[in-house]
Amino acid sequence: MPILDFKGKSHIYGHHLVVPWRPLVPHPDLSVGAGIVDDNLIIHGDNLHALKALLPRYAGRVKCVYIDPPYNTGNEGWIYNDNGNSLALRHWLSENRPVDGEDLERHDKWLTMMWPRLQLLHQLLSDDGVIFLSIDDNEVHHLRMVMDEIFGEEHFVGSFVWEGTGKNDARFISVGHDYVLSYAKDIAATRENGNRWRASKEGIGDINAVATNAWDVHHGDAATASGALQEWLSSLDKRHRVFPHRHYRWVDERGVYFAGDISWPGGGGPKYEILHPVTKQPV
Repeated sequence: MPILDFKGKSHIYGHHLVVPWRPLVPHPDLSVGAGIVDDNLIIHGDNLHALKALLPRYAGRVKCVYIDPPYNTGNEGWIYNDNGNSLALRHWLSENRPVDGEDLERHDKWLTMMWPRLQLLHQLLSDDGVIFLSIDDNEVHHLRMVMDEIFGEEHFVGSFVWEGTGKNDARFISVGHDYVLSYAKDIAATRENGNRWRASKEGIGDINAVATNAWDVHHGDAATASGALQEWLSSLDKRHRVFPHRHYRWVDERGVYFAGDISWPGGGGPKYEILHPVTKQPV
């Protein structure tokens, strides 16, 4: 597998192992309830130290992680402040602070900052856990390679394209999107847990509720239940959230459905025999 080499990598390759352990200290005055570390947590502090502090209690137990690291656009002015275990590394990272667009080694410094944090996040995830990382065009290619190396390219789930707003002052093309990379700790375990990443269309729940009620009221008579559903759909105002889904007009013992064209675009697709409901012969 190809790997990404960058300045400083040899110095921070195992830095996550020597980051000092720090206890999580509750602040009762800022807490809701008893203020114990076994409850929901908001941690104030350096994120590298916080991740290391979470390891004893949560290693291998975290189901989902989302991070939004610096995009390293050159305009953020972020400062690398990790205590590396090399004097040469510390001297290099102290130059040209904060990191900006004039720093020709800003990509190396960004990768040096990300490496130990990604290592600790990998340890925190459960076997069926997943991580999501927001990023843009400045570092998405570097982040993919580092994640492939730490998590394994075979555990890459996919890349979401998040559309924001267009930039009217773009010189060439208007880039109005960011990315959210997704990796699994163990893609096989993630598949085996049976979860499917799906979101229902807005308003579908309303249709299902009306259809279920119609099915029960009409004692499983598909034609009458479908008629009741269609009557309700016809009464909706166009501003109703169900209005775009009015084609879900039919009900049977399996639930709500709509009549669609099953033909294969361009022809040549799979063929199925349709059986007559009375003669049971192909038609």
